[in-house]
Amino acid sequence: MKKWLLFILVGVLCIGSTIGFAEAHRGTKPALPLVFNIEKYKEKLGLSETQITKIDAINRAHKARRDEGREKMKPLLDQIRTLSEPAEPDYGRIEAVMKDLSPHVIAAHLDHIRHQKEIQAVLTPQQADMVKHLRKGTLKNDRTRK
Repeated sequence: MKKWLLFILVGVLCIGSTIGFAEAHRGTKPALPLVFNIEKYKEKLGLSETQITKIDAINRAHKARRDEGREKMKPLLDQIRTLSEPAEPDYGRIEAVMKDLSPHVIAAHLDHIRHQKEIQAVLTPQQADMVKHLRKGTLKNDRTRK
């Protein structure tokens, strides 16, 4: 019973993170509006050139780590997909691969949180407050969300 619960938990974690990454990169649900589109929010937040330079460096470093993490996860996700195809999959092997995948998924989530916090550290308290409103879509006359 414990084995099945672990299998289900790891499966949900993997599927949820995969869906979350896909949505974030499709642009439908950005975690932080200015993360990859500084120009779009430069005027709205009143970012200084120093802030733009720092945020750009943070974004570039995050993208490099994210791409490296994806490359590490890709073979494992492909292996899970392949192992899941038969009518009678070997759940033990799938679980083993998911256990190998879990540290990479956790690292990706932690890096995402770290990335947000690094950007927030560059912002003034007023700018950080505006970001919260932009995320919620509650900033008056905000036309950045569709």
